[in-house]
Amino acid sequence: MTDTTPNRNQMLYSQLRDRICLLDYPPDTRLSEEALAKEFGISRTPLRRVLARLEDEGLVQSVHGVGTWSLMSISMKCNMSMTYGWNLRS
Repeated sequence: MTDTTPNRNQMLYSQLRDRICLLDYPPDTRLSEEALAKEFGISRTPLRRVLARLEDEGLVQSVHGVGTWSLMSISMKCNMSMTYGWNLRS
C-alpha cells in the first residue's frame, strides 16, 4: 500500500491534534513550523495546511509573522471530542 499525501496529512493532523488534546503541547506553547517539519520529515507547506485545519477547529492560533500557539481553552473540548468521538467543528 502506498502512503498517499492525503493519508500523510491526515496522520500528521491526527498526531498533532492528539498532542494538543493530551496536553503534550501545553496551553500557550509556541509550535515551531521548522521543528515540526523536521520532526515529521515533511516540508512546511503541508504542515501549514494541517495547522490551518487545527486553527479552523480552534485548537491553535496563528499570528502572522509571530507563529502558531496551542490554545488553553480547548482541553475540555478535546476531552469531550476524544471521549465521545465528536467532530471539533460542531
